[in-house]
Amino acid sequence: MNRALFLVAVVGCETREPPPPAQVHWTFDGWQTAQDTNSRDPLGVFIADLPSDQLTSGREIIFTFYWQREQRWEGTNYSVVVE
Repeated sequence: MNRALFLVAVVGCETREPPPPAQVHWTFDGWQTAQDTNSRDPLGVFIADLPSDQLTSGREIIFTFYWQREQRWEGTNYSVVVE
């Protein structure tokens, strides 16, 4: 199965300490619909594994983070275009 893997540690973390858990709020269709995926910590780095089997070259994934411990949104949308 083809999967997209995002490292939550890269975004919103200004220190060298591990990031807190987050919920990834994401869309494959420009926010017409949206999904939420909780991050998990299998190796000391929080990740969120998003299904990407429906993505073809040129499709865009837009996402943001909800930091669960702090109960706040990241405040920025990020995007990745599949090549």
